Amino acid sequence: MAGRPDQDLLASLQIDPATEVYICGPTRFMADIQDMLEGLGLPASQIHTETFGPSTGGNSAATASPVCLV
Repeated sequence: MAGRPDQDLLASLQIDPATEVYICGPTRFMADIQDMLEGLGLPASQIHTETFGPSTGGNSAATASPVCLV
């Protein structure tokens, strides 16, 4: 498989309606996959997500360090 999953690919997996599905990725990707899975009849309560991606700029323990180029 290459590229982003689409509705046809997900349908070809013939996911059992009792399956718990876990999606990890950027927010838009997960929303798209969840919409497609729900469109195939999988209940939203069985779709679990975990976001990853660039920082949104919240509080961080890391602090900036000065840079000196030589």
